[in-house]
Amino acid sequence: GRAGFQGKEGLPGREGLPGREGLPGREGLPGREGLPGREGLPGREGFKEKWVFQEKRVSQKV
Repeated sequence: GRAGFQGKEGLPGREGLPGREGLPGREGLPGREGLPGREGLPGREGFKEKWVFQEKRVSQKV
C-alpha cells in the first residue's frame, strides 16, 4: 500500500492586533488587548495502509 501523506502542520495563529491608544484629554480608556491567535489545526493523519491481499488475476499482459 502507499504510505499515507503526512498531515500539514497547522498554521501559527496570527498575533492579536495591539490595542488602540486612548484619545488624549480625558484619561484615555486603555486599549483593548489583541485577541490571541487561534492555534493551527493539526495535520490530518495519513491513511493507514490496508493490508488486503488481493488475488492478482492475470487476464492479459499489456
